[in-house]
Amino acid sequence: MWIYVIAIALAGGLTLSPQPATAEIAGDSTSDVTAVGSDTGKMTVVGVAMAEDIQGREPVGSVNPSISCEKGKKSQVALPVVNSTTSQRVFFWNRVQSSTAGTLRHIWLMKRDQGGWEPMAKVDLRIGQSPGYRTWSSKQFDRSLHLGEWMVQVSKADDPSEVLCLSRFRVE
Repeated sequence: MWIYVIAIALAGGLTLSPQPATAEIAGDSTSDVTAVGSDTGKMTVVGVAMAEDIQGREPVGSVNPSISCEKGKKSQVALPVVNSTTSQRVFFWNRVQSSTAGTLRHIWLMKRDQGGWEPMAKVDLRIGQSPGYRTWSSKQFDRSLHLGEWMVQVSKADDPSEVLCLSRFRVE
């Protein structure tokens, strides 16, 4: 059974969420994979992508350079760029290994002039027990409001203090 969850996110973004995936993990390019959780509820992000679309539960039209999971909010990696003149919507896709069913949370944050991060959207995504459950959320951008540095924070919804992945990018 396919389950779609549509949620209107804060600041007017539209979010489309997942379908269960039973396929094995095959050749995802990942960096800086982090595992958290107890033995009964371990979740590990094993792949991430920022893309223009999702087709067949896979990202299509990935942004450059590729997005990755980072250790912290001050990492010095080259940031992927979303061109808001050609793409008003972007998808954050991830593949998760999970020992139990649970809920993953994507928080879309925008960096403000004062240096702080402002939450712009929060999306809870149900996932199943799987060696490679694929899920995603999306954000629409308004050029007059959303230019600058962004970050998607991935955590377990029941314990948002345990961050599984931070992925930063720029909207230009």
